[in-house]
Amino acid sequence: MSRLQPVGQKKLTNICVVRYKRAGKRFEVAAYRNTVLAWRNGNQTDLDEVLQAHTIFSNLEKGDIAKSEDLVEAFGTDNEDVVCVEVLNKGEFQVSEEERQAHLEQLFKDVAARVTDMVVNPETQKPYPLSTIERYLRETLHFAPTDKKSAKQQALVVVRQLEQAADFPVMRAQMRLRLRVPDRATVPRVQLALHELAASASRAAGGKAAGADGSGGGGGGGGAPERLQVMAPEDLHDETVAIDCLADPGLYRDIGEIATKHSSSLQVLELKAAATDAETAAAASAMAAAPSAAAVVSGSAAMPTPTPDAPTASPAAAPTSVGGASAQQQQRGGGGGGGAARRGGQEMGAEVADDIFARVDGRQQGRGGRGGGGKNGGAAAGGKGGKGGGKGGGGDPEEAARRKAERMFKLNLRNAETGDPVAQLEVGKALLDGVGCAADVNQGRHWLEQASLQGVNAATARLETMSVSID
Repeated sequence: MSRLQPVGQKKLTNICVVRYKRAGKRFEVAAYRNTVLAWRNGNQTDLDEVLQAHTIFSNLEKGDIAKSEDLVEAFGTDNEDVVCVEVLNKGEFQVSEEERQAHLEQLFKDVAARVTDMVVNPETQKPYPLSTIERYLRETLHFAPTDKKSAKQQALVVVRQLEQAADFPVMRAQMRLRLRVPDRATVPRVQLALHELAASASRAAGGKAAGADGSGGGGGGGGAPERLQVMAPEDLHDETVAIDCLADPGLYRDIGEIATKHSSSLQVLELKAAATDAETAAAASAMAAAPSAAAVVSGSAAMPTPTPDAPTASPAAAPTSVGGASAQQQQRGGGGGGGAARRGGQEMGAEVADDIFARVDGRQQGRGGRGGGGKNGGAAAGGKGGKGGGKGGGGDPEEAARRKAERMFKLNLRNAETGDPVAQLEVGKALLDGVGCAADVNQGRHWLEQASLQGVNAATARLETMSVSID
């Protein structure tokens, strides 16, 4: 008896066949279309929503089911759910054009988001809008993502291309790090190593900028930004010394090696930080006061001992940075008004920063002159409404120290709320002493107790001191 076959029959039109070869045999599973990628990306975790049947086939088109002996030989088990998961994770399958385009578009957005998080505008020290990065990648760099590399790897390649582009000035967003040195005798050697690293990094950045510009000047109005800024050391209550620094993420490994070499610990205070004028001045002052190599070797380097719990006052004079940065400061000041625009934008506050953001996309060449006008506008506004009175003077160390203390308190408070014991200790001390915030004994005691529960001896000692004083 003859069997009737449908005319124009299309088989397996709504099935994604995932094939996997192991131990010389082929295993196949039937999955729903557009679900395998979601399973591998972790967006889909329900196996029933991915598989049409929990059955392992040796030939899905013919309907041949794999033998249990073959499953045990290849996978060590005949549990079909376990084998299905391994086939889904490691097998090969065909992707439709629509699914491929959707995957590449999502990958492009992921790369653009990572690039936005990695770089900032060197003139405003603020990140670019995501839409600006996406449009520049599409229209100027003509970036096409590939599924052969991860989004992070492709983002790092894009960042290197952006750093070499003359019409789109960017710099890597810096990390705020803290080195905890065990004793003050080790501080000069740690400082010397950090300053040598800062000098070599500045020379390398200057060489790259000169090579990209072709005439020795950085594109975008000014010299190369400092990749490492080292702050003055501060004594902590647990008899250690803290050295804070703002560093390019590419220098994290080198700084970690310095910390390991000198029996110190390295902490990440902030993954994305921007240096203020006060911190830049403090870093330059620390660099100027750093001991020389001969002084460190001979042991004659005298380190100043700051008073504990006292905020470090920043000098009002313009600093001199490592590796001939004074020339870079002059370049910033004269490079098409870039330095004046940057200083003017910072003094004008959030309004001018928002205005700069509105003019970032597609108008990079005119930013220097308009930023310079922003500075003049800031002076005029200070004359009319008093907006620029305190900041325009730019030389009050007490005001700079107060602002720094407030910033550090907010930073420590964020970290303390996430469970950082050192941040909890610092927040408790600040609340008790009224440094950077209003004094609050109850809240200060609360944070010290939280730090003490995590084994911070300095917090326990401070609580005992408070108990004795109350008694």
